[in-house]
Amino acid sequence: MGRGEDRISNLPVSVLKERLFCAEYKCVSRSIRMFHVIQCTVHWVMWHVQISLQTHPDTTFNNF
Repeated sequence: MGRGEDRISNLPVSVLKERLFCAEYKCVSRSIRMFHVIQCTVHWVMWHVQISLQTHPDTTFNNF
């Protein structure tokens, strides 16, 4: 996978700037990514609860 490093000089300036920006804000993006993971998980759970309520409206809460 080290071959990709050789082509850095051929990349457009915008891509290089984007890579530098991403490197500088890696810590920030990590926390944002964690937030997105939590958000997606909550969304996924809510979606499945909604689907189960639609498909089995009577039996869903009898299991709890």
